[in-house]
Amino acid sequence: MELSDELLEQIGAYLSGKLSAEEKDRFDDRLAIDPLLQQEVAIQRELKQGLSFLAQKDRFKQLHADLDKRGLLNEIQSGTSEPNRTDLPIPDTKLAPFPERPQTLQRSFRYGWASWAMAASVVLVLGIGWVLYRNQTQKQDELAKNERIFNDFFTVEIKSAPPLADDPDRVAASPDNGQTKADSARLHALVERLQRVNPQPVIGELTALSASNPGHWSASAQWYLALAYLKNNQQTEAEIRLQKISQLNGHPYQQEARRLLNQLRSSVPDRP
Repeated sequence: MELSDELLEQIGAYLSGKLSAEEKDRFDDRLAIDPLLQQEVAIQRELKQGLSFLAQKDRFKQLHADLDKRGLLNEIQSGTSEPNRTDLPIPDTKLAPFPERPQTLQRSFRYGWASWAMAASVVLVLGIGWVLYRNQTQKQDELAKNERIFNDFFTVEIKSAPPLADDPDRVAASPDNGQTKADSARLHALVERLQRVNPQPVIGELTALSASNPGHWSASAQWYLALAYLKNNQQTEAEIRLQKISQLNGHPYQQEARRLLNQLRSSVPDRP
């Protein structure tokens, strides 16, 4: 699954409750069928909670420093002691100096806070670092897996167009006309490019061809579009198209789509 800026914004808006009801329903539907998206949302939630904790800690530290600077901590500590009474006679008794406990407590509190803050910061930084490292490792493993599966299913030999059939469920057959020949030549060229170059520019052209006149070549373009998404490490987009192909009777790559979809879902790594 590719972490595009758009997807990261959607995850952030989802976790912040900024999506509309309709957008949230769509995101929940996608989240329910996409284990990798579930992992990413969980990771982003952990990071969000960690950053929130840091912000709360900084605010508390600033508040403590402000109270200390204004001398209010001493007032808080001594607020429960009785005020001096000047209207009462002072007994002629030598009093021992009262131990300066409040100051000792104040210093101990400062040292305790500093130690706690430092320890908490170290633990939090290590935790965030581990999450980021694990996330990066999972992405590298996913990229290698998708590349291997792509190579297993990709072939430059496109299936030939079947003869016309009366089956109303069949989407593969199409009339042999000029547009059909043009679509065939276009798809063969795109498949050659998909084998050799970065899949990103090919994805746009395959998308357009797959949405053109219904027939064998547009249906075949749907299959190669799913493979292009897989090669580009956009597994979620690939699975969406494979799911549609696998449910479409008569599609020239229906069986291949089912096998590929099963392999992708069975190879999803478990979270440690």
